[in-house]
Amino acid sequence: MYEKEMCIPRLIVAAVAVVLIGTLASGAALLPADEVEALNRSAIALGKTDWDFSVDPCGTGQNSNWVTGPDVNLTCDCTFNNNSVCH
Repeated sequence: MYEKEMCIPRLIVAAVAVVLIGTLASGAALLPADEVEALNRSAIALGKTDWDFSVDPCGTGQNSNWVTGPDVNLTCDCTFNNNSVCH
C-alpha cells in the first residue's frame, strides 16, 4: 500500500518537471546564423538600416527604436500557383 501512495506524488512531480523543462526549452530557441544573415540581406535590399537582428524581440526588454506601421513590415504573399509559391 505504501508504494502506491508514493507513486502518485512522484508521478505529479515528474509531470510538472517535464512541463517546466519543455516550457524553458521552447523559449530558448533562436534563429540559426544563416537565417539571420538572410534577414540582414533582405533588410539591406529593402533599405532598412534600422532593423537590428542581434536583439531578441521576444525578450523582456522593449526596443524603443522600433517603428510600427505598414512601411516597416516584410510580408509574404503565398497565393501564387494555387498557394504553392510564396514571395
